[in-house]
Amino acid sequence: MKVRRITLLVLVSLTALLVLQGWFFGVGKMFPGQSPITINWGYQDGRKDAFKEQEFTHRKEKIGVLAIDNEFGQIFVQGTSEDIIRVTAEIAITAENAQKGEERLQEFSIKESLVGNRLSYELEKSTPAQTMQGVAVNYRVEVPDGLELSIKQRYGVLNVTNVQAELLEYKLRYVTATVENFVGSLRGTSDFSHLNLHDVVGPIQLQDNYSTMSLFLRDVGEGYDFRIDQNYGSLKDNLNLERIMVQNRLEATGKYGLGQHPVQIQSNFSTITINVD
Repeated sequence: MKVRRITLLVLVSLTALLVLQGWFFGVGKMFPGQSPITINWGYQDGRKDAFKEQEFTHRKEKIGVLAIDNEFGQIFVQGTSEDIIRVTAEIAITAENAQKGEERLQEFSIKESLVGNRLSYELEKSTPAQTMQGVAVNYRVEVPDGLELSIKQRYGVLNVTNVQAELLEYKLRYVTATVENFVGSLRGTSDFSHLNLHDVVGPIQLQDNYSTMSLFLRDVGEGYDFRIDQNYGSLKDNLNLERIMVQNRLEATGKYGLGQHPVQIQSNFSTITINVD
């Protein structure tokens, strides 16, 4: 009976995801290359009835943490050799027609705040009751080395490439995420998402629920120390981890190389693949 209730919960959640996909208009195609997304969050027929861009730049010397909080849209983060943080945010509206789109567009703006050394961005509504239907925010972000990055994304895409950071911390829900060629500490939680973490180096601490995750670690001399705690789901690896199974809970542990980088993953109802190459 318990298993049936859990199965029903999963089915209800997945059904809700599909309903949301059809109800909300999602991400505009503002980034080059093939999108890693597996669910089509795009505008209907690629249409944008209204949009505007805001651009922000800051010198790195005054910033320690860059934070983005987003719902419906895409966040694309890439490293840069410059000493400048550059954030370009597009607010895009899909509406009944262009006139209504322009009217709705006036109700939204990007809020920038700097508190201490923490620089943050989020969508600001003219009134708290404003609906997000047909609204997406797409970010293009360039970051120099050594920052802490804090990213919250719900319903959409996250793409991080060629970044070296003190810390990348994410919180994802209904997101397709790709992190590639990343060096630094990685910490995050994800629900109902698809994650492809490729060519990653550094300490890792992840919480994953009802998702699929592929973690490909770069083979470095410092090595890795693995501790995986999984309730239900499946785990594949090329590491010959020691596995202890108690009912539906799996604990997998082991070291690769010197074992200096801890890799800790807790998951529930997820499919996980871990490789070192």
